[in-house]
Amino acid sequence: MFWAFGQCLQAFHTCRHVLCIKGTPLCGKYQGMLLTAVALDANDFSIPVACAVVEGETKESWLWFLRNLERAVVHQSDVCIIHDYKRELIDAVEDLLKYQYRQWRKSESRWCMEDLAENFFAYFGDKKLLLIFKKLCQQKRRHKFGKIWKELDELTSTYMAEKERGASGKMQQESVKHVVAELEAQSPCNQHDSVKDGKEEDHADDTKGKITKFSDWISLKPKEKWSLAYDRDGARYGIMGSDIADVYKNDPVLKGITCLPLSAIVEVTFLRLVKYFENTSAAANKAIGNPSINFPERVQVDMNSKMQKSETHTLTYMYTDEKNARGEVLDRKFTVKGRKREVTVHLKSEYTRSMNKSEGSTVEKTVTCSCSKPQLLHKPCSHVIAICCKIGVSSATLQWRTHHWGELGRPPRVAGGGGSTPTYTSACCSAVLCFRVQKARGRTVEASNRYIRERLKGYVRP
Repeated sequence: MFWAFGQCLQAFHTCRHVLCIKGTPLCGKYQGMLLTAVALDANDFSIPVACAVVEGETKESWLWFLRNLERAVVHQSDVCIIHDYKRELIDAVEDLLKYQYRQWRKSESRWCMEDLAENFFAYFGDKKLLLIFKKLCQQKRRHKFGKIWKELDELTSTYMAEKERGASGKMQQESVKHVVAELEAQSPCNQHDSVKDGKEEDHADDTKGKITKFSDWISLKPKEKWSLAYDRDGARYGIMGSDIADVYKNDPVLKGITCLPLSAIVEVTFLRLVKYFENTSAAANKAIGNPSINFPERVQVDMNSKMQKSETHTLTYMYTDEKNARGEVLDRKFTVKGRKREVTVHLKSEYTRSMNKSEGSTVEKTVTCSCSKPQLLHKPCSHVIAICCKIGVSSATLQWRTHHWGELGRPPRVAGGGGSTPTYTSACCSAVLCFRVQKARGRTVEASNRYIRERLKGYVRP
């Protein structure tokens, strides 16, 4: 069973184009798996865009869920899917992205840092190494990424060597006990068997010893899948998966629903979402009337902090690199010096001449910084803000998908909402429902499907 509520689909239109895919087992009367696609708004509040209940966490179930999700989220073409490091889920995502007629033409897939960190800890088993690995995943600058990688290689190599020596000493003690037992038994048959067992143990140790450091463990995992520094085109918007690692335990909408009946899961999530959007709409309307607030709360706090930090930067060198035939500046390069380092900022302008001479030309400005933050997070760093303040350019005019940060928290207007105030009530919410009929204990699940439809009939438009 797959469902997606209309208000969540509309909200995702103004979210960062990232969907975090999670799954958890149901603990109620009906066994199975609850699959969820979660988006994060500008305040990093999680929004369940779509959910599904399937019989098990298999490749076929994941692929069925992803294809229904793609049909529901039809207005995006560059969606990034962040998912756990599980073979069946990886295979399902790869099949989806290889499909010739898919709707998400520019979609990417990335791995959840928290899930990969669990695999790292399961192998190396050291919390200090785990923290360094997470630091490596979240590092934005590639030269620092290389330094942390080298440090992690040295530490894991030392750790594995000590672990191997400890295991070797333990094996020697067990070997001595084994030899004493053989001498006491004095059985040729038993001696022959013990030699054979010893060879098998040595062979097993050689197999485990192939991975001696971090580089050996991570070698087959592409950097762009798990590291922020190598995230191509900033597809994940800096979302590493930490915010949704425990989404079924901490999220106000999804918390505690796994033990409910199927119909109650749908109804409870719906009513909680209605409450969330009512609160968000009220907060947004209040902020719209305040001229000092240009972004949602969390982004505004971040921008204010960067504005203060930008005041400590100095422009040590500035020159114009390139002009077009009409003398318009196409590329400007700046060197910004902060407290700890120097960075280079490129401000590029692209002029488009209008067919109507009276309208003149339009300009589109893009910016890159050697600190990598604008490219990876799609929002300005303190260096860019310092440049904008110096040359009198508003940072809001730069093209880095700012609408994903500025518009969310101000929900899209809904037909019938009344006046200019966007509202989300139970009367204006539509839903996408998709049911996969299957055999379950000698009968189909169509009866429960009809029950859910009846329960939602009062406030879901067909």
